[in-house]
Amino acid sequence: MKQRGFISLPITAWAAIGAGILIAGLSVALKIQSSRLEACNAKYESFVAQTRILGEQAKVAKEKKEAQDAKKLQDAVAGWNADRKRLRDERSRSSRVPLTPAAPAGSEQICFGQSALAAAVEQYRERVRGLVEAGDEAQIDAQALLRSWPEK
Repeated sequence: MKQRGFISLPITAWAAIGAGILIAGLSVALKIQSSRLEACNAKYESFVAQTRILGEQAKVAKEKKEAQDAKKLQDAVAGWNADRKRLRDERSRSSRVPLTPAAPAGSEQICFGQSALAAAVEQYRERVRGLVEAGDEAQIDAQALLRSWPEK
């Protein structure tokens, strides 16, 4: 028998030892990669949970801001209407029709009494004011609708 090396084993034994070492190495590599995958999955799940929480907080903040904006708009419209009414009332008080003498007989002029003319003018102004306020409210509603309309 010739001596071939330090440990003499048949070639199949060396193949079995090599396969065992290879299997052991692959098992260790598999364990390492599995633990890395679990760490990545845990990190991903943490990210998803944190993103979900931030999304819900953003949604609540958005709804709160929209409510505040609607309240501010409502207050601004109410203040605007109150200022407009105050200015019109001041104007109507200062623009009383002066007393005019009655029209001479046979003339084509028509004379109205001061109180009747002032009441008719005020009634006309009230009707126009109602139309203007309704138009303003419709315009504000339309603008609010356009702002909330989803963009494509």
